Amino acid sequence: PTGDTIRSPLMADGSQTVTSVLWVAPPHYYKAGRLIALYVGSDNDVIDALQDAMGPRFAGGAGARRCPAIRFRQLRPSFLTVVRSTTT
Repeated sequence: PTGDTIRSPLMADGSQTVTSVLWVAPPHYYKAGRLIALYVGSDNDVIDALQDAMGPRFAGGAGARRCPAIRFRQLRPSFLTVVRSTTT
């Protein structure tokens, strides 16, 4: 994957793999090549450093700075098992 794709929440059998996240601060997603970085916070110095290193964010950041629109294309259902989340 190039980082320009997002996985589908639908499994081959029609079930969904949707997860809800309650953020402690605004999430900011950045992409440079095949690397995707997530910063959860609102420190403008950190945001500026990430933007300098990786370019403008492509998602997140509600209430901090305007997020540019991005188009996603669906991945095949077999890719869905690659990404997992955990809770503590």
